[in-house]
Amino acid sequence: MSSERWIPKDPEYRAGIYKEIESVPEHRRLRNYQARFEGYDCWWEYLESNDLIDPSDSRGHKLAIERYERRWKKFIESQGRHHALCSPQDASEYATHLFDDHSLSMATAVDYWCQIERFYRWMFYRADFPHSYHPFVMAAIHDETCHEIWMEEMTQEEQ
Repeated sequence: MSSERWIPKDPEYRAGIYKEIESVPEHRRLRNYQARFEGYDCWWEYLESNDLIDPSDSRGHKLAIERYERRWKKFIESQGRHHALCSPQDASEYATHLFDDHSLSMATAVDYWCQIERFYRWMFYRADFPHSYHPFVMAAIHDETCHEIWMEEMTQEEQ
């Protein structure tokens, strides 16, 4: 999430043209790309292209990145989806999952949820990905828990 103060914090301003899944044309929905993403681990491409993991990083940092990845992939695979093709409902359920199934504090849930939100933001802005909408931003617009996580992250980035 941008730390530029002139951009409103409200996720509706950051969603792009699609603010809810119902307005996304059926042929643009991410679920249609399952075959294209089969066997493709774009998570590591994301990490490498953004210099988020480096051999010189601390062991703690590497373990945290692995935990974010492992928890997200386990959750989304249990939904029958590729880790790059979630729906806004999946993003909402992931937030609930972090609190209910893992009893995470708000700060820790923000870390987990926002790491995956950034991954989806990266795909949203890349022409070589079919992401014409951002499921995590949609979830932050329509789900109270996700909105709370979003606003917490926005507050942290201001500091």
